[in-house]
Amino acid sequence: DLTPDEVVGIILDKYKAGLTECHEELIKRNASASGKVTVAFTVTKIGKPTDVAAKGFDTALDACIKTKVAGWRFPGPKDSDGKATTASFKITLALQAE
Repeated sequence: DLTPDEVVGIILDKYKAGLTECHEELIKRNASASGKVTVAFTVTKIGKPTDVAAKGFDTALDACIKTKVAGWRFPGPKDSDGKATTASFKITLALQAE
């Protein structure tokens, strides 16, 4: 029952600042750094992301985002019967230099 929209909402509400920190570190090295990063992860029964992957336009940025995602927490997903389960997500982030 943990939907992609809920995951995106949680990321924007709770974790956007961490993503911004990663991007700002890159901007210190490349002022015009902009692009997309695809983040994939599985949320365990207890709400912890595992199998985290980030792939975008800069390997250091990918590594930073991967570290941030590993520390995130979500509500534990449940199946249609209300039993704890896992859920996988793939989200594309657009990061733009100002």
